[in-house]
Amino acid sequence: MSVQERTYLNEEKYQKNKKKLTKTAIIIMTIGVIIGLSLIAAGIIRNINFDQKAKAEHEKNVVEKEGLEIRLEELEANLDELISREREMLEMRLEELEPQKEELEKEQRDELRAGGFSDRYYELDKAINEIRKEITDIDTKLWKIKVGWGDLELGEEYDAIKTELAEINTRLDEIDRNLRSGANSDFEKSKSIPFFIFGVFIIISSCMICGYIFLIANGRGIAAFGTQSVMPVAKEGLQEMAPTMREIAKENMKEMGPAMREFAKENMEELGPTAAKYYGQIAGEVARNVRNSAKDEGANIRRCPQCNAQLEEDSVYCEECGKEL
Repeated sequence: MSVQERTYLNEEKYQKNKKKLTKTAIIIMTIGVIIGLSLIAAGIIRNINFDQKAKAEHEKNVVEKEGLEIRLEELEANLDELISREREMLEMRLEELEPQKEELEKEQRDELRAGGFSDRYYELDKAINEIRKEITDIDTKLWKIKVGWGDLELGEEYDAIKTELAEINTRLDEIDRNLRSGANSDFEKSKSIPFFIFGVFIIISSCMICGYIFLIANGRGIAAFGTQSVMPVAKEGLQEMAPTMREIAKENMKEMGPAMREFAKENMEELGPTAAKYYGQIAGEVARNVRNSAKDEGANIRRCPQCNAQLEEDSVYCEECGKEL
């Protein structure tokens, strides 16, 4: 296998590897972006679902609260009616007992005057005490009804209403707390933060890995770009240095040309006519090159790399030596 064929295959392999690396980078970035966006979308959907659930729960609580408040008003009205009815009955009973007590007390006084402390006297005394006790109980109930203190003991209906009122008030307190706190909406929404964090992290990581692989795949192009950026500066520096270098070469050749001729003359016998002629030609060529360099200073003249003859801009062959350019 020739050098040219090996170079071609290496270039072909480079291009294949470059395509593989580029495809790998694109696949990694695509997968990372899809996974990251999926996590972020999952967090957003979670928040949306929670907001919808919280809204539905809020509406449910509002409706339930309105229903409980209506039922509470009904129970309070029933309770007021029951208490009012009980108060009326107690007052009517109290009005009945007062005359009875007065009548019995009068009869007891008459019995005391007529027969002393007889059996009838004690029977009347017992009846009066029972009436007094009942009057005291009634007064106590009426006082409790008036001030709204303590258990009135108004029967099963009263107890059922009081129990239901307590349950409704407890539930209303719970609903009010839920409505004020929003059912811990901030805490629930905070559970979606990891989805956003991991999603953004995966997207950034995949982009960084993709960029690194792209740098590896396009390393030669980047290096070439750097070289192309540097070469004009280097060329400009060399162009500025060229006149100085030509001056130095000119001075050196001026000194070396005569010295080489003298060397050829002095050693003609030892070197022979051919060698002396050869050294003379070298000295002449060096001098000619020095003169040509002096003439071409500051000009960009095309020359043959074989014989240094001046060429036309569009020349394909050298007119002096015939070398293909």
